[in-house]
Amino acid sequence: MVVETTPKEILDLLGDANFTKCENMVYGEIEIDDEPVKILDSGVSTTGFIIYNNSAQTIFLGSDAVTIVNGMPVVAGASYSNDLWTGEMWAIVAAGTSDVRVEVFY
Repeated sequence: MVVETTPKEILDLLGDANFTKCENMVYGEIEIDDEPVKILDSGVSTTGFIIYNNSAQTIFLGSDAVTIVNGMPVVAGASYSNDLWTGEMWAIVAAGTSDVRVEVFY
């Protein structure tokens, strides 16, 4: 099925998208273990962030109550990005430690 749209309809669909350009970036390496680790602070005005799993095991993202059962999995070598979230972000792994890279744009 092909759905035809006009340029105005496309712009209407994109109306809520964040097209703000950023001028600054902070980044760093965070070690994640089997207890929740805060990787993003809340209330920071950003235009987005990227979390890259630089380890050999899956990490799990969520709130300060994140577990390997309720967290969102990010497999080894994958990344997660978001340009809408402004709250805290926490991470955990099943066992051992994992290297996670975080870039925040503002």
